[in-house]
Amino acid sequence: MKHVIDRVLGSGGLLIGWKTGHGPHLRRLAVLRKPAEAQAFVLDPLCAASPVMTAISLGRRGAGRIGLVLRGCEVRSLVEALRSRQIDRARLDVHVARCGGVADAALLGAALTERGAEGGIVSATDAGKDFEVLLEGGARVRVEKERVLLRRCFDCRMPKAFAADSMEPGALEPPVFELPPSRRVEDADRLFADCILCMACRSACPACFCKTCVFDGGLKKKLTPWMFHLTRTMHLAGRCTQCGECERVCPAKLPVQAMRRRLEKIIEEKYGFEGAGMSGETKLPMLDWKPDD
Repeated sequence: MKHVIDRVLGSGGLLIGWKTGHGPHLRRLAVLRKPAEAQAFVLDPLCAASPVMTAISLGRRGAGRIGLVLRGCEVRSLVEALRSRQIDRARLDVHVARCGGVADAALLGAALTERGAEGGIVSATDAGKDFEVLLEGGARVRVEKERVLLRRCFDCRMPKAFAADSMEPGALEPPVFELPPSRRVEDADRLFADCILCMACRSACPACFCKTCVFDGGLKKKLTPWMFHLTRTMHLAGRCTQCGECERVCPAKLPVQAMRRRLEKIIEEKYGFEGAGMSGETKLPMLDWKPDD
């Protein structure tokens, strides 16, 4: 990835990437502006946050050249942002990296504790069906991916093609994982029982771009979890790329995507829609019409 760092930072642009974090957030998003800062850049299976929303925000503020390192699933979010004119492609330098899955830091920590592993997590590397985790003190422990992957990895779909500025071989070939039976329980009713209406999911969503949100008006005083989640689910119909940012930032760890996955499946089956962010040429199913609809 050195070439994209050199291209962007060497020409006075900025690069959105990841740096080592602390506590439960083992990696955090960072905006790098100087070549010397590039030494802090890291990309491994612990980098869970998507940089797309940060790129959209910086673009709105008038930032110049923006460098992005994306995985295939995040390319979908960018394609959707470009299609909806939320960011200017001419201002981006995009490098697509190959990905073998992203670890949920909480699940990974629990799996290590189960095995009696001691020491904080330093890094993780892709080892086929496992993640090899380096701990403080130098110990290395292998953990099965299917136990600790983010939920979004089990539903991974990537565009078949994307005009990136640079791309690693096989970067748009989605890894295939089978969701273990122990992780298949998805109680959408928890959204209505346990949601605290913090709206973190809305703030993190790259497909939420209304200048004025209906929830910020007089409706906010009467808002219920039921009203909030059903409204958002319908609002994002045909535009949700299943990036998982909503679930990642939820403080209550709720299955925020549960209803959205069900609705997207219905839309794809009924309208022959290939999915949001799969192609920049695809029309939204609700804005297109066919005689046999």
